[in-house]
Amino acid sequence: MSMIELQNISKIYYPGKVPAVALQDVSLQVQEGEFLVVAGASGSGKSTLLNLIGLMDEPTSGMLIIDSLEINNGKKRNEKQLTKLRRDYLGFIFQSFHLIPTLTVFENVEHPLRNIERDVYARRHLVESALEDVGLIDFMKRYPNEISGGQQQRVSIARAFAKNPAIVLADEPTANLDSVNGSSILALMEKMNQEKKVTFVLASHDPEVLSLNHRQILLKDGVIIKDEISKAGKNKGDKNEK
Repeated sequence: MSMIELQNISKIYYPGKVPAVALQDVSLQVQEGEFLVVAGASGSGKSTLLNLIGLMDEPTSGMLIIDSLEINNGKKRNEKQLTKLRRDYLGFIFQSFHLIPTLTVFENVEHPLRNIERDVYARRHLVESALEDVGLIDFMKRYPNEISGGQQQRVSIARAFAKNPAIVLADEPTANLDSVNGSSILALMEKMNQEKKVTFVLASHDPEVLSLNHRQILLKDGVIIKDEISKAGKNKGDKNEK
């Protein structure tokens, strides 16, 4: 089952007299529970693709479908509808952690749940479960400046997963981390994907991310020029067959 489908999607910006084509006639299907890595150099269209799937931007042309729901079918959806779709379907992980410095770890994870779950005890259970998953249950009373960068990224992952989203979008999630913390974060996201069957779309040009054993698409100048399982994934599969 396709969780995400793009049909001939184009995105054109008009910063001046000359239009800038960010995506050009992109068609793509992402299956439920799949882990998709979007690769490409800076300016290739990675962030634009994630912004469109995340309903943070609208395509210039083409059709976006999420979980069989046509997002843009010629009828313009209002911001209230888009907010509900983002709330119900999507979790976001960014390279900048976007934690609120005046809130504790617990409160940062709880914050987006306040518009979803009004029962305080139910919210507490969701937050504690998410922090347990990322190994930070003992840090929930600390503030962001009292934990490491890797731990802050774990908080942002817990925040994304606390509402049990169908899709998680991650834009350069290891860019601001050292190699050890970056590897730890990638392992955690793979674990969450495998155990919770959440669909992942992760944009990156980090070599370690690109070596993951998952499907990978390569963007260049807004066009998909490659769509395949990584070589590491193929080699792993060959060994298993033997």
